[in-house]
Amino acid sequence: QGVEKIISCTGNLSDNNITLTLTVRGEAHQPPLNREFTDAVGNLKTWQSDLVAWLIEVIDPKLAESPEIFAGSPYTNIPSSFVAYQYGLGHLAEASGGLDDPETGAAISFLEQSVARDSSFADAWAQLGQAVWLRHGSADSVRVAEVENYLTTAARLDSTAVGPPHILGNLKAGSRDSVTLVQAVAAYNRALELDPYHAPSYSQLGFLLNRRGKPQEAEEVFSR
Repeated sequence: QGVEKIISCTGNLSDNNITLTLTVRGEAHQPPLNREFTDAVGNLKTWQSDLVAWLIEVIDPKLAESPEIFAGSPYTNIPSSFVAYQYGLGHLAEASGGLDDPETGAAISFLEQSVARDSSFADAWAQLGQAVWLRHGSADSVRVAEVENYLTTAARLDSTAVGPPHILGNLKAGSRDSVTLVQAVAAYNRALELDPYHAPSYSQLGFLLNRRGKPQEAEEVFSR
């Protein structure tokens, strides 16, 4: 209820070429709109812009007045880095965490390959931090420092990215130290400054506020 359009996508990677087929469905009596994008992985930044421009036009041309909302994080132009990153995300989506989880280990391996091939790829650094945190948790101070270093690198490379402060909030939210929990709240709030529509940060901030004995504030955050 209240959903006006649904966007779906299928993709295929062949050698260094990516084909994406986007479908936008509106009301039931309207035929779906389809658009296929095919280009080399190395042209990521170009066809990402083309893709967003088409979606804005289809959804609501008025949105074109604020295109920065849809810009997203800059990707890499190095195909091997991008492919390793995508494999890393795939394993990360299946990861359950812990030292014995092979999916977490595979995610770390691929994301390490990604940043090794393009050290300026901000989101790969952020996701590497996420994977290392998922594997080791917040108890090991050496690993915590490693994760914070990855997230700092990501934030330096892309100061507009919501991932680094959100993941930093997750890292610190697991602590029992009151000062660290205050830092977690600040990290989530920073993420929401960067992206007021970032539902995961609202969700995690709400849980954290409730845990800290602030149910009314938590309810307001959950409502948002």
